[in-house]
Amino acid sequence: DGRAAEYLNILENIESQGDVITLQDFINNESIRGVIESIKFVGQTPPERGVNNFGGILEVQFRTV
Repeated sequence: DGRAAEYLNILENIESQGDVITLQDFINNESIRGVIESIKFVGQTPPERGVNNFGGILEVQFRTV
């Protein structure tokens, strides 16, 4: 839906502020509270002429509290 960059920015702000967040695991039906320790974004989508695309893999290191 073209909002990946927006979501990345939100997560980076949460990381920099050290906010406690809830991580929801829908497979195991669990909720875990913690903080984002670090974020690493690796772009996987090569740029195309005339197209504003943004995609890749986001690695999030999460510490429970």
